[in-house]
Amino acid sequence: MSRKALVAGGSGFIGSHLTDLLLDKGYEVTVVDNLVTGRAQNLDSARKAGVRVVDADIRDAAALRKGLEGLKFEEIYNLASPASPVDFATMPIF
Repeated sequence: MSRKALVAGGSGFIGSHLTDLLLDKGYEVTVVDNLVTGRAQNLDSARKAGVRVVDADIRDAAALRKGLEGLKFEEIYNLASPASPVDFATMPIF
């Protein structure tokens, strides 16, 4: 049975590479990303490999509950973050 991993921010540069690595190691991977600073094309190869992508902002608890309902993970990687100082100012985490 494969291990299950959640990658928040999986469409970003680092997140997409981590997603590919986990898939190569046989993981079942779910990505949560709102694509505000990440790129959908960063997940092209992962989508072909069967990654599940949930379009949600990790700050939105209701969207996470809906998108991840019934899923359980052994590993969670939180790489979700605005990508630059300009983004930090316009998209505060709290």
